[in-house]
Amino acid sequence: MNIGQVRPQDAAGKPVLIQRPVPEGRRAKVGAVDEASLSDAARDALRAADRQALRLRGDDPERRALVEAARAKAQRGELDDPRVLRETARRLLEGQADA
Repeated sequence: MNIGQVRPQDAAGKPVLIQRPVPEGRRAKVGAVDEASLSDAARDALRAADRQALRLRGDDPERRALVEAARAKAQRGELDDPRVLRETARRLLEGQADA
């Protein structure tokens, strides 16, 4: 016998769906409108993200020149020097200490 399938039956022997009462706090209200609002901090974060996205999408000649200079150094092999690697590792470790 499968207990999960045992249900009350009507006069014809068909199973009857049991209607359980819904707590008052969970009932949908007719004509109610769902509302959501953002906190001030969330609005500030959204504005900051939009500014950052605009900056990254925009044309930034200074950034482009910096990237090109780094690419040229890498292609010439100037960044393969052990001194450069040590300095980069030091800067990374210092950056982690600040975080």
